[in-house]
Amino acid sequence: HFFWDTESFLKEPDKQMPTLIELLTNIGPCSFPSAGPTNSCVTLAGRLYTWGAAGKKDQMLNRSLKDRLPLGTPWSTHSPTPEIVRFPPGIKIKEVSCGSSHICVITEKGRLMSWGSGDGARSIKPTLHEVSIAGKSRAAVTVACGAWHTLAILRATDAETGGLEAGWVISWGSGRFGQLGRGVEPVEQQYAEPRPVYHLGGQTGICSTQVACGMYHCAALTTGGTVWTWGWNRYGCLGRKTVNYLNDGHLTNSGDPEQVGAIPHIMKGIGVYPRGHVMALACGSDYTIFCTRPW
Repeated sequence: HFFWDTESFLKEPDKQMPTLIELLTNIGPCSFPSAGPTNSCVTLAGRLYTWGAAGKKDQMLNRSLKDRLPLGTPWSTHSPTPEIVRFPPGIKIKEVSCGSSHICVITEKGRLMSWGSGDGARSIKPTLHEVSIAGKSRAAVTVACGAWHTLAILRATDAETGGLEAGWVISWGSGRFGQLGRGVEPVEQQYAEPRPVYHLGGQTGICSTQVACGMYHCAALTTGGTVWTWGWNRYGCLGRKTVNYLNDGHLTNSGDPEQVGAIPHIMKGIGVYPRGHVMALACGSDYTIFCTRPW
């Protein structure tokens, strides 16, 4: 496990080149790292280690930091040493994602657990999310945390996905900018329980294989290779125009997931068409990127 940053939480000078985290070399290989204000990693043995910044009540790292020094606004404490997070016996972690004030994990049995502060988590201790779609409890395939919201994909049946590891997209947390994918009405601006997003949550039969979260926007990759986006369209990060009813020159929020239709035209325009099948995507704070492969 390597790191580099400009405000190291490992009691190291600022790093501009990848640097080995010596503390993790004796723990074992890391299978799933995640970086946010708090850094986390999952080992091959299903153990979760966290370090970095935490909130005033130490919600994110899920352990006491009373002996740590204040870090200053907006974080009050920090842990420079990777330490294991204690879960109930028998629980092993497969995947982790870090938000600004919360963490969400998927266990080896496909169950979702989250903790932290703010809108993205229900409790300061790891809490299970029991989610069902169409009356069926489904295992989680993947998870992604935004600033104060979370997306996850619940596995659909082989008949629904064609045998792919894919499923329905759910969301919870803060939806102030439409990032929950359920509109921008006041009632949708904060919700602690996971719910299906519009169009991609099982209502239309469209299954997704990947989800990604920016600060206040989201993206999903479907089994058909199409990209859907929603949330705050700051700097055009949704990859499509959104209606501005104020006519003030700014792009507005999109609370409903919609397909980014320009991708095939972009590929054709740079001379690589028809190599336009999207295979992976990711979101930064205010931007979205994708990789393609031949059809």
